[in-house]
Amino acid sequence: MQKNILLKTIMSNQESILIIIAVFFASFISGCYESKNVTIPYRQETHGGFDEEWAPHNDVGGWWYATGMLHDINNPDHLYAYQYTVFHFSPSFGPELKQGDLSMFDPKVATLMKNFTMSRSTFMNGLTLIDLQTGQRIFKFEPGVEWANTYANHNAVAFNTPHRSLLNLNEDNMTLSAGIPGVQLELTLDKGKGASWHADDGVLVMGCENASKARSVYYSYTNMPTTGSLNYYNKAGENVTLQIAGKTWFDRQWGPIGLNNGGMFWEWFSLRFFDDEEVMLFAFPQNGYQDGTYVDADGNTQIFNHYTYTPEELWEGHLGHTFSWGWDLTMPGIKEEHYRIVPMVDKLGIDEGLWVELPAEIVNDNDEVVGHAFVELIPGARNDMPDPCLN
Repeated sequence: MQKNILLKTIMSNQESILIIIAVFFASFISGCYESKNVTIPYRQETHGGFDEEWAPHNDVGGWWYATGMLHDINNPDHLYAYQYTVFHFSPSFGPELKQGDLSMFDPKVATLMKNFTMSRSTFMNGLTLIDLQTGQRIFKFEPGVEWANTYANHNAVAFNTPHRSLLNLNEDNMTLSAGIPGVQLELTLDKGKGASWHADDGVLVMGCENASKARSVYYSYTNMPTTGSLNYYNKAGENVTLQIAGKTWFDRQWGPIGLNNGGMFWEWFSLRFFDDEEVMLFAFPQNGYQDGTYVDADGNTQIFNHYTYTPEELWEGHLGHTFSWGWDLTMPGIKEEHYRIVPMVDKLGIDEGLWVELPAEIVNDNDEVVGHAFVELIPGARNDMPDPCLN
């Protein structure tokens, strides 16, 4: 039974990506095109500065990831939560995949993996919008292959531009144009108090300390004042255009993260307090490893791992994954030390794809809402697994 859960988890987290990789590279191995894609060497302990490491990296995977709380400037109580993500898989990820135990995958997928070689970068683009007043959720994730309008380089991440998304890195801000059927976001993300490295000068152990590939390099802009416009079809079917404002948390993370290692399945919390201070928590329930970063209002950081969090509830999704829900958090010496993290959405409609993402409120011991949070849960992180750290 434990093995079945592990295989089901890996399938749900990985199978769609593997199919994308195999099928798209089979289709596009040959042919001429003008690519704007640029990759740079992967450096772990010797990595460069924030902007230096923006581009995709050779030999590893990574992502550009923004989550934020926005409001209608004419109706500040009407809140929207959004998530934008682009994944990148380098061409050299092919041999890495083939070295794995392909018996855990569907035979058709395994055959494709054995027969095709990657020659171009693969991307996956995702956008989610949640209307927190009505509960409406609009989202879409889709694959793409490095091409003239799908690429990443030193100052841009483009996916099927202009139809889907374009993220530009500028000196003082980032600009994001992102759309899916039913939603279009046009945002300016000010760099605010700047970026912060997490863990050991940016090098985060991904749960399994003794696994050589359980590492990533990770930084965040935790507090980005955000302005722009939102166009969407609301729950009543009306086309609405709003001027919006709010805050965004932006992550850039990359590394040789192993695909088939349950010990690396995580629960991630980004706490955005109303006093312009933030906390990042990265925890790995399979083995108890955890890391955290406290960022004060001036952008100074404190790395810590002496925190505890306890789920108020465990629930099982329709694919058999166990998820935590509602959390009691204690962080000795950090701010008010004790908080509850309360989801702002219902479990119904939660998608068990690559991960579960949800907005939440931060509540102190006086029952005051003192901030917002985003919580990311990897399917399988709470299931019983044999030998979660495989390599």
